[in-house]
Amino acid sequence: MEKFKVLIPLPVSQEALDIFEQHDCTVICLPNDSEQEIEKYIEEVDAILLRTTNFRKEMIDKARNLKIIARHGVGFDQIDVEYAISKGIQVCYAPLSNINSVAEHTVMLMMALAKRVNEGQIAVRTNQFNKRNGLLGIELKDKTVGLIGLGNIGKLVAQKCHFGFGMNIIAYDPYVKELNEEYIHLEDSLEKLLKSADFISLHVPYLPETHHLIGERELEHMKPTSYLINAARGGILDEQAVLTAIHNGVIAGAALDVFEGEPFDINEGWYSVEQAVLTPHVAALTIDAMRDMAIVTATQIVDVKCGNQPSFSLNEQVARR
Repeated sequence: MEKFKVLIPLPVSQEALDIFEQHDCTVICLPNDSEQEIEKYIEEVDAILLRTTNFRKEMIDKARNLKIIARHGVGFDQIDVEYAISKGIQVCYAPLSNINSVAEHTVMLMMALAKRVNEGQIAVRTNQFNKRNGLLGIELKDKTVGLIGLGNIGKLVAQKCHFGFGMNIIAYDPYVKELNEEYIHLEDSLEKLLKSADFISLHVPYLPETHHLIGERELEHMKPTSYLINAARGGILDEQAVLTAIHNGVIAGAALDVFEGEPFDINEGWYSVEQAVLTPHVAALTIDAMRDMAIVTATQIVDVKCGNQPSFSLNEQVARR
């Protein structure tokens, strides 16, 4: 009897490989996640463990033996989920593994904007130390953070900002009607949130309806002293509109961990904006989160191998629609 074969296009933590070894799986680790490399093995594998690799309909059709797609993380916009499910493939993910890492990164971006860290670094590195007198930052205490999207990460950001820094929390999420968290005030419109918040942080998935959710019209509602933060997905922002808003003083600045054109076609306009804090899609990439995501996804693959129901399956969610 052939061993259960697992394809891993991009490196994952050793803990996942240990789990596969313990359960007698054959693991195929690729040198890169190009379509050409994946196509060499996709017809024969039973499972694929995906990080950021695109896995669309054309590739799913070639995966004749595939039983499970395990997404190493939270978002799955790079996978044709419903099509895979229609083919009888389990689609799983790790919804809780990186929420603290992303929430901490979001708060870090907020603090970097408030304290004008990027502008300060540039001043020091260009021997302009005396620019310090023109780099007055702000405190987070008593400021208002507006959260667009109130899932696991959004709620954790709210908790850290309110109890850690004494911030006021408002949120807009049309799918949330009531909350147990009394310190979060739900706004009934996106416009109200944009007009009230000092920091606006995005926590929604990238879907057709959230494409360029924040564009020129929405930016005009923001205060000229407010900041925009995106550690969710790149396409949620109209980046050119945000760049224009910063240059024209419509908003004070922005912090981005994700970009619409990543990794190779990032808008070069960001490179010269001192009021922007930029990181290369690393919010979820901590040792702790990578370890937990690897364990959760590997465990779900083993569940399917053993004929058990995986813990975080999208198949049931799709079936209930």
